[in-house]
Order: sequence, then C-alpha cells, then structure tokens
Amino acid sequence: MAHEAGDHYNGLICIVEQFKGDSVIIDSDMLYTHGIFAPFLGDTYSYYEQVPGRGANVYITTYPTFKKKQNDQSATYASNAFTWEHGQLTLAKMDEPLAITFHRELPKGCKPSSVTVSRDGANRYFVSMLVEEDIKPLPALNAQVGLDLGLKSMVILSTGEAVGNPKFAASDEKRLAKAQRRHAKKKKGSQNREKARRKVARVHARINDRRRDYQHKLSTRIVNENQVMCVESLAVKNMVKNHCLAKAVSDVGWGEFVRQLDYKSQWYTRLSAFTYRTRITSSLAWVRREIR
Repeated sequence: MAHEAGDHYNGLICIVEQFKGDSVIIDSDMLYTHGIFAPFLGDTYSYYEQVPGRGANVYITTYPTFKKKQNDQSATYASNAFTWEHGQLTLAKMDEPLAITFHRELPKGCKPSSVTVSRDGANRYFVSMLVEEDIKPLPALNAQVGLDLGLKSMVILSTGEAVGNPKFAASDEKRLAKAQRRHAKKKKGSQNREKARRKVARVHARINDRRRDYQHKLSTRIVNENQVMCVESLAVKNMVKNHCLAKAVSDVGWGEFVRQLDYKSQWYTRLSAFTYRTRITSSLAWVRREIR
C-alpha cells in the first residue's frame, strides 16, 4: 500500500507480534518512530520510508524470514532472564544451572550482560556470553609483512614463507557425498531421514570447525609477529561465479581469514591495510610508454 506525500491514513495499523499470545497495536502516527520499536518487534513491523527518486512515502511491511527448524536456532536472554553465580549459569524458568564445558574462562570480575543459546544443524548447543573486557595491546614491533592469498598456498608472506592450503572440504568430500546419498534415499518425514540429515550436518560441522580453527591459529600468529600487515583485497563474491574455481575458492576461506586479521589487529593495536590489484588496460599501457 502506497500513499502520496502529504496524504494521511486514518485509523489504526495493527501490527501483531506472536509471542506467547501477546499482541502489539501501534497507532499509524507512531510508525514514523519505527527505529524505536524495531528491536521490540523484531523482523515483523511496518513503517513509512522515503523512496529515492519517487518523491513519495511508501508504506512498507517487512515479513519474517522463513527459517527451517532443522537450521540454526538461537535465543538471547537479557540480564534479568538469567543468573550468573560462582561460575554457573541458570536461565529463566530453570531450577538447575546448565552443564557447560567452557572454551575459556571469563575474565575475573566480569558479569555477562546477555546470554545467547544457539543450536546448529548438527544438534549441538552453544552458549555465548557478552562481557566487557579491556584487551591489553601487544608491544610494538618493527616488523611488516605483506600477504598474497592463493589457492595452492593459502597465504604467501613477503618473507618467502608459503602457508599451505589444507583443503578441508576436499579431504572430506567422499565422506560428505556418501552421507548425502544415504540421506537422499530415506523417506521424507521419517526418523531415519532425520538421522541421516544429522550425519550430513555433522560432516559439514567437522569441515567448518577445522577450517575455522586453522584460520584462527594462522591469523593470531601473523598478528603477534608483525606490526603492519598488508593484505590483498579480493572480490570473493565475483570469484565464486566461476564454476571452475567456485568450490576451491569457497574451501580456502579467504573472507573469514581477512576478517579475523582485521578485528584482531584492532584489538592489539596493529595496522592492517588492504591493497587492490590494478588491471592494466590499453590506456594504462599507453601512459606507461609515454612516461618512459
């Protein structure tokens, strides 16, 4: 529904957010403050927005993204919905604390401000705690390094070191194909198909976990050993459009590796720079000849 600029829509706009049977009704005049109600309403809310080039306020309704129950699920608990005492976490409406195996201990004196409980496709549960921590910067070094990203070698440093590409997806390709064949032959809606789906998800999780662990260890080592890092910037989204290289490009994980280098360099007061490759065209070649 679109309204021209200056028109007034009489009546109430009913926006319903189904959450334990509750409904939310907002007056149409309040929809201009959609930024305030957006965190409360989640993905389902309506508002007026100025569309560039049209000169009109368009009434926009956003709908929630369809999510399968087998996919990743998550729930975030605010500070008043859980208790954190003596290193134990108890969520709302629970009598006993959760049995958690901590990846690493929380900083001393820190109290989580929010807790997110998530489940992945392999039916594994995780708890993420948001805390405020002062990260100590690393001592300054007189070392710089340039990184060239590739497929045969994941990273080639300017020092001459070539870090190999483990190819985690390629190493588990036969295992994944076998699990997917068995999953395709199961009857839809059956328990056996659900079991086969979890096996496929566990293979994907194994690939992702190994790749992420490798990227974290490599990025941490590079940040600790160098003060300035120059990284090649690649258009990965465009490179995966090449069907001959899409699988290899996705397997190496350049984007996640560069992302880790970026935020870790900000944590530890390092400098990370991104360089772009210049494509030499006929006009550039002519300019180079004139300069010479």
